[in-house]
Amino acid sequence: MDDIATFTVPALNLSTLTKRLDKLSRKANKYGTAPIGYSIGDRVVKETTVYIDNKPRKIDAEFVNVDVWGDAPKYGNHTFLARVELLDGENIVNNIAGVTLDARFRMMVSECDHCGHKRNRNDVYVFADENGKQIAVGRTCLRDFTGCDNPLEIVNRATFLSDIKTACDEESFSFSSGGFGYVISDVLEYAAANIRAHGWLSKAMAMNSYDDNTMTTADRVIMDLNPTAKRKPIEVTETDIDLANKTKEYFQKLDMQSDNDYINNLRVICKMGNIQFNKVAILVSAINVIIRNKQDAIKKQSAPVSEYVGNVKERMKGIELTFNREISLGAGLYGEQYLYSFTDNNNNQLNWFTTKREFNIGETYPMDFTIKGHKEYRGIKQTIITRASVK
Repeated sequence: MDDIATFTVPALNLSTLTKRLDKLSRKANKYGTAPIGYSIGDRVVKETTVYIDNKPRKIDAEFVNVDVWGDAPKYGNHTFLARVELLDGENIVNNIAGVTLDARFRMMVSECDHCGHKRNRNDVYVFADENGKQIAVGRTCLRDFTGCDNPLEIVNRATFLSDIKTACDEESFSFSSGGFGYVISDVLEYAAANIRAHGWLSKAMAMNSYDDNTMTTADRVIMDLNPTAKRKPIEVTETDIDLANKTKEYFQKLDMQSDNDYINNLRVICKMGNIQFNKVAILVSAINVIIRNKQDAIKKQSAPVSEYVGNVKERMKGIELTFNREISLGAGLYGEQYLYSFTDNNNNQLNWFTTKREFNIGETYPMDFTIKGHKEYRGIKQTIITRASVK
């Protein structure tokens, strides 16, 4: 069996992580016959940013590769892509494969493309054939559509990939069931107050911290939402309330994004009156999105304007590019995918979507590449490159 995906995690957290992965693997194998699991690979040392007392510090840290192996969640000519939670209005999409889904799944009500029947459903499951055509299948049709004896095998094996990514890449959010209800405004106000008082701290930042007492922003908000006689919630100021209201209004009025399930899910959640416990973490992150947008706007005003580079299909050689950041896009149809962002000597932004590569932030590399396309994102002109190589 081939590796399905590879994740890189801090070696410091390996002991705790393997316990989680063992549990996920047992769950994934419970209903299936073909085994699926993981193996620990080589250890590497690289520079990273850790947070001690919520303050960033660059250190050399040890990381380890975790390889997920088994058969990909594929059934005949169809690959499982996503589970869609059907709501009254716009839906929430749990994208397992990290591919762009058809926009219709956002507003789908109860259709099953397999049987053609419309009935009350809690969710549908999205598959793609070998040509990329996407269809939605109701839970009751999963067995007939896939030929799988137990439909739970489909869900559990695909969910394993999503859960293991959540365990390894803590910037992801899961949408499991259950939990208590919280008022949207309360969550956003506590999030704004905690970010003002303690700064933003994601799960990934907390995982990299050497301070066991470091708490994520979501953890702090959850504590504030569940006060006790000895533990009072953080004081919320008028500034916090104003930021919370502006955040909710921003996402409620935002148009649907064609290629960003995370932002679309925030749009849906911010239109709700109440949310369950398991959606608190993603809602808390909405405040940080607004803060980052303000910071980006300030940088944009003072920074040189990015322009498009070259012409589509043009091969460019020996261009000096400075590496800015790496973003994991999750497991796609061809393995783990990443976005690598660069700027050239004229501050033009270039993006490369590819598999795992090794670059150092701030370092400049002479590169050959082909212009794949031009795209504007958040008002910034970006050049998409492909077939890139470092000289």
